[in-house]
Amino acid sequence: MNHSTSTFNSLWSSVQSKLPKNIFNFTIRYINNTLPTRKNLSKWGLSSTSDCSFCSSPETLLHVIAGCKTYLDEGRFTWRHDSVLNFLASTLTAVKNSTLYADIPGFMNPSVITGDRLRPDLLLVTENRCLYILELTVGYESNLQVNANRKRQKYRDLINEQEADYDKVNFVNLSLSTFGVFGRSSENFDGMLSSLKCDAKYSKYIKKQIVNICIRTYYVFSKRNKHKKSKSLLVCVSYRPPDSPLDCFEKYFKPNYVHALTMGKLIILLGDLNCDMLKPTPGSASLIKTTKELNLNQLIKSPTKITESSQTLVDVIFVSSPRLVVNSGVIETCISDHFPVYVSLKLKTDKSPPNYITTRSYNKYDPDLFAIDLASNRDRLVSIFRMDNVDEKLTIFNEIFLNTLDKHDPVKSI
Repeated sequence: MNHSTSTFNSLWSSVQSKLPKNIFNFTIRYINNTLPTRKNLSKWGLSSTSDCSFCSSPETLLHVIAGCKTYLDEGRFTWRHDSVLNFLASTLTAVKNSTLYADIPGFMNPSVITGDRLRPDLLLVTENRCLYILELTVGYESNLQVNANRKRQKYRDLINEQEADYDKVNFVNLSLSTFGVFGRSSENFDGMLSSLKCDAKYSKYIKKQIVNICIRTYYVFSKRNKHKKSKSLLVCVSYRPPDSPLDCFEKYFKPNYVHALTMGKLIILLGDLNCDMLKPTPGSASLIKTTKELNLNQLIKSPTKITESSQTLVDVIFVSSPRLVVNSGVIETCISDHFPVYVSLKLKTDKSPPNYITTRSYNKYDPDLFAIDLASNRDRLVSIFRMDNVDEKLTIFNEIFLNTLDKHDPVKSI
């Protein structure tokens, strides 16, 4: 692969020029670092904070692309990476008399060959007993070479191990920037395509598609981040068998709930826990003790299972934030021996109050008229040079200058 600047520009620019207008403009703003990150909005006076609304770290462009822990936990970076990997895997399945393994759903997993200790993104075994080990990196431009070196070191032992089973083992490190620029460590990707009998035209098509996917997935990724109008929530549906020991609340439920709290979301737990919340039983006592310690609120107050001889409340809904609950209850219907329970939540985020800044308006400013008005007060301005009192001089100058400025460039709140 020729990694000269002109080659990069021609390949990338040919893809960019065919993008829809909204995505094309997005790429320009990305290149100029004028996307509305919190850091930029704060710098422009349009936000009171530069911190990420998800994890409270400074929201720079680098943070959005590769640094937000919340995005990482939600799988957004993985989705972007796997979008490219899925295209590669689908394309390489067309290689004749070969076997492909990819670490994404729908393909045989690389662990079949490598074991669970190391799982490369993609393996391709060709008919001439050649093994290609491909690792894909999609990230921030300045980190690509560091990640490439780290991955080459990581898979060094695996490459040596596989050389005993294959005539040739090739490690392909495909490093891409967020916007699809090929890193310098990707030189052997072109060699791989050539070895697989892909002509120059088809190889160029593959690389253009990779660039296209990178740009478009980051556009969608970014829009998901910036236009979040509803609160996120985490829902857990549970069932506890009647013969399950009561210490399961302490041993399993509590530590998993504490881990879920680190995601910073509203948590809802619902299901049949086989603890009658209407009566003081060992089961209900154990459940109440655990949920009180975790500050969970139980919403259902009426029986959920009614028979000829008993009424019990075993189907529960616990929430971590009752202030978001609009209403909840039990739906009495005969479709099951348990009544359905429900909760209605207020998930739409509150509209932020308008953010005003006070500044001078230069929309109708005319420097010549300003100079004329200032000159009309020349007698008073010249008089300050005959005064001895510095404070009096400053008062007169400020009065004349600021009054003239207010006339031509009024102060406004926008």
